[in-house]
Amino acid sequence: MREKTLTYHFHGAKAKFTQTFYPPLDCSRGAKLCVSSFDTYFSGRNVTKKNNSLQVGETEIHLPKGHYSILEICDAIAESFEAGFFKLTPLYALNKVQLECKADVNFNIRNTIADILGFDKKVYVQEEVHICEHSVKMHTANSIGVHCSNCFGAFLNGKPTGCVFNVPVNVPPGFKIHTEPQNLLYYPIKDEQLTELTFWIKNDELKLLQDWHSHINFSVNIVVALE
Repeated sequence: MREKTLTYHFHGAKAKFTQTFYPPLDCSRGAKLCVSSFDTYFSGRNVTKKNNSLQVGETEIHLPKGHYSILEICDAIAESFEAGFFKLTPLYALNKVQLECKADVNFNIRNTIADILGFDKKVYVQEEVHICEHSVKMHTANSIGVHCSNCFGAFLNGKPTGCVFNVPVNVPPGFKIHTEPQNLLYYPIKDEQLTELTFWIKNDELKLLQDWHSHINFSVNIVVALE
């Protein structure tokens, strides 16, 4: 069977990409696609205007947007007070943090930072040691996936996700994420007459990649059977 390969490149600082075909691409004899390369810079922000706030005593703190470590969050909060007044200690073995403060700490406010630090949305009383109830969530994405609704893609917990490519985020903030797989994995295209391909860029929680401040570049190969 003869085949032809078409390559398309996508580039932009967004989470949705579309390729239209006119005339429609004839896939009636079978067609498949793969992502052949992907690169971007780790530019996600774990602190935004939606999750940057807490109240220490009578003082409400609003952190500037950015990508923080636990210690950087502690330093940003503590600089508003005298030394030793507010302290966050990473518990790396547990993936949690320990809170100590000489005033009550209120996470039950608008745009709270509670979820990042693993605390419940409540008030933690002063002069006590508090360990967060949940794991910290310091990363905006542990992996980045390219999803396509036109394909039979991967499954997650037995349910189809449309994911045709996934790359782990294993570099520090500001560093480049780049991959060109040696063994290309193709997924069958559903449509017999393809008029449009849509790709979504999602994190490992299957949410659109938001607050990502670097361009995303990826290439797609489409192999079409001719006869």
